[in-house]
Amino acid sequence: MNRRKVSVITVHYNAPAMTRRLLRSLQQIEGDYEVIVVDNGSAPVHSARLWADEFPQVRFVYSDENLGFAGGNALALPHAQGRYLFFLNNDAFPDSQTISRLVQFLDGHPRAGAVSPLILARGQNGRPAQVLYAGKTALHPLTGRNRTLRRGTTAWHLWQDPFRTAYVHGAAMMVRREVIDQVGFMDERFFLYYEELDWAERMRSVGWELWVEPRAHVWHDESYTIGPQSGLKVFFQTRNRWYFMWRNRPTWAFAAFAAWFFAVVIPKQWLAFARKGYGVQRRAVIDALRWVLGSQANRRRIDARWKAAASNGVNV
Repeated sequence: MNRRKVSVITVHYNAPAMTRRLLRSLQQIEGDYEVIVVDNGSAPVHSARLWADEFPQVRFVYSDENLGFAGGNALALPHAQGRYLFFLNNDAFPDSQTISRLVQFLDGHPRAGAVSPLILARGQNGRPAQVLYAGKTALHPLTGRNRTLRRGTTAWHLWQDPFRTAYVHGAAMMVRREVIDQVGFMDERFFLYYEELDWAERMRSVGWELWVEPRAHVWHDESYTIGPQSGLKVFFQTRNRWYFMWRNRPTWAFAAFAAWFFAVVIPKQWLAFARKGYGVQRRAVIDALRWVLGSQANRRRIDARWKAAASNGVNV
């Protein structure tokens, strides 16, 4: 196989303007890379076929259903030739030097399994651009939550030195092919959220380091597809918080988390949405609780309902 240096992989789902804008921006970037677009069950079906003539150098891969974040990206892997795989959200747009700077970093740091750029939000109404991501803390052993470091900072242009992080960001992360060969890919059972955190845990468990390269910049429109407070987001974040802790924590730590989850997380979320009159989000919390407490058959039914909503383009 004629290896390329980088495979840029992005998943398209019901956001044609965003995906097309990303592809146009990538056309302006020079380098030894290929671009793979996964049409992840978008409506109308396989709408990305419309761009085949406009972007002849792009490889398009198609799914008949929404396979989620990990599942969609996984479809690109058999087609990717790159030594490095750059997973990039279709609503995240790299600067012209971002790919080359991430490559230079990985070339110079052989123990780095993955690296993310700074992820930035453009300034609005005369305000300066702000940091959305500049590294993350480890997940708290009791709450199963962590913090995004330096969020809201505007002095990001002064940072020059790469630094370690507990987790790279799924919206923009460059990963060595050897990592996938060693630890496998993201777990498709998460569907949405926590999958890259789980993947990072597996990377670090075998000695790979995770980094942020602050001289590489990506501009991101957060939650463009899902929505900031959608039922889909509430259900999968709550469900996967439990699933992540169950997979990645020892029994004693998971028991402490479980007590916190039932005593604090579920009541707090449900009451908050009830006060605001958010019926769909309340149902999402209850479904997540039923998923946690239910049998395997019940979990499959609940998952099928929420995945169907995602596959049908229902932003509940």
